[in-house]
Amino acid sequence: MNIRKAAPADLSACANVNIQSEKRGASIRRARKHLTLKYLRRRLADETCTFLVAEQSDRVIGYIVCKHDKWNSSIYIEELFVRQDSQHKGVGSALLTAAEKYAQTRRARAIFLDTRKENNKALQFYKKHGFSIAGHINGLYNERHGDALVLSRRVKRK
Repeated sequence: MNIRKAAPADLSACANVNIQSEKRGASIRRARKHLTLKYLRRRLADETCTFLVAEQSDRVIGYIVCKHDKWNSSIYIEELFVRQDSQHKGVGSALLTAAEKYAQTRRARAIFLDTRKENNKALQFYKKHGFSIAGHINGLYNERHGDALVLSRRVKRK
């Protein structure tokens, strides 16, 4: 497995990784892909973000998007997705390690992220990697069960 900076040619594969996690109909997934591609293009061009992909055999199997917030010396993980058939194989852990290295180069003090309150799988994964609950946001996601938990952890110094 290789972790590298994303390139424009990776955007469609990253959008596919993202939307395959959705349990929705084909027409909703197509609309979601369009919006995801638009978001990923903006993030790729944003100098305050790092956008990394995990690839294996020249195939994108996961990605992470992190934003550096200078005002509070932190990194915010905006997205972390791994293909379902590549989960539980260290891909997410490798992407988190890459985000930690990015945080260290930016001299960030903390890493933050949010996830759905009901997403037990993600919560267990992040807790395993040293994150703890830092807050709760009602209605963050525009869906019926749209509450989020904010998680954080301090950046390990080199």
